[in-house]
Amino acid sequence: MKSLQTLLVFPILISCDPDKKVCEFSSDNEELVIYNNILTELVENRMDGRYLGGKEEEIREKYYYDQEEVDTARIDIEFIKAHNDIFNNPLKFCTLYLDTLAQPEFYYDSAKFEQDIEFKNLITKYTDNPQGAVDSLNGLQEQYSPADFGLCTAKIDNIENWKIDSTCSFGRLRLSKIVLNEKKDKGLIFYDWHCGSIGLCGHSGIIEFIKGTKRWEIVDLKYWSVY
Repeated sequence: MKSLQTLLVFPILISCDPDKKVCEFSSDNEELVIYNNILTELVENRMDGRYLGGKEEEIREKYYYDQEEVDTARIDIEFIKAHNDIFNNPLKFCTLYLDTLAQPEFYYDSAKFEQDIEFKNLITKYTDNPQGAVDSLNGLQEQYSPADFGLCTAKIDNIENWKIDSTCSFGRLRLSKIVLNEKKDKGLIFYDWHCGSIGLCGHSGIIEFIKGTKRWEIVDLKYWSVY
């Protein structure tokens, strides 16, 4: 009888813990794959859940705010459910505007590079051409347009179409050019994200990423500014 009870309970436990759907993207252009993988992770894991179009705040209101004991496991499950609900459903997508016009907020000249030991050590982990790396991080990604990307949980649009009164916008994003190491299996990129319809919040920084078994992955994010 005990073994029968175990069989009955086990699938119920599994069904209560949904798997988060993962977006797949392929291209012969490996640089575009890097940008798409990094952009996907930024949207889904580093932008406060704003791609969920307000559902993230409903979840926090119910399970986080004013709670004596926060049920983090339940919050995680509810976020996964909200994520899966919009996955590959463009009618439910909110929009992130890609800025390929204005220069990034980040700027680092040679003098600052020599003075900042921490940043210098970071750069030299990836390349023996530090000035070239700094130039790339200072440079704006303008080669790829929104139409080149393939996200499964958000719409990417041109910054020219940004509207201040948008009801389902979660900000504007700038990306720098990519810095890769000699083996081309890890690298750096600078990003600058202003969230919300008027951009009064967000953050920017330098992303360290590696080539994982299935996709390029963020391994560290060093904040440059928090708005």
